[in-house]
Amino acid sequence: MLCLEGEIIVIGEARETRVGPGESLVIPKGTRCRYKQETHVRKFFMYRGDLADQVPPSGKSAIRIDAKVKLAPSTPPAPEMLLSPVPSQHAHEYFADATGQFTVGVWQTTGYTRKLIDFPRHELMHLLEGSVSMIDDNGREQTFSA
Repeated sequence: MLCLEGEIIVIGEARETRVGPGESLVIPKGTRCRYKQETHVRKFFMYRGDLADQVPPSGKSAIRIDAKVKLAPSTPPAPEMLLSPVPSQHAHEYFADATGQFTVGVWQTTGYTRKLIDFPRHELMHLLEGSVSMIDDNGREQTFSA
C-alpha cells in the first residue's frame, strides 16, 4: 500500500504500524491485524493471493517501507540485454512471499537503456526520484516521473 492522503494504522499482535502521505507498507498474508483509519484515506494498493497456503508465524506484523533504507549492490541486467553501458544498481528487499513470485523493496540505478523484451512479470512502481521511459515495439513512448 502507498498512502497518498490521510493516515493508515495497522494494529497487529506484535505492534502498531502507521503510514502517512508518501509512505508505504506491506501486510504479509496471514498477519493478524486490523485497520484504523481515523480520517479520509486515499491510497494505491495491490493485492496478491499467493498460490502457497503457507501462513506467516503468529506475531508477524505489517512492514513499513523506509524509502531511505541503506541499499546493497544488486545484479544489473546482463550486458547483452543493454543498449548502453552497464548501470550501477542497489536494492533492499523488504518482503518476498512464500512462492517467491511477489517481492517488495527499494531499488535504485544509474541511467541505462535496455533492449525491447517481453516483460517477465507484473510490476507496480512508485518512483521516488528521476524518471523512466518505456518504448513499445511501435515506437510509442511513455515517460513516468517521481
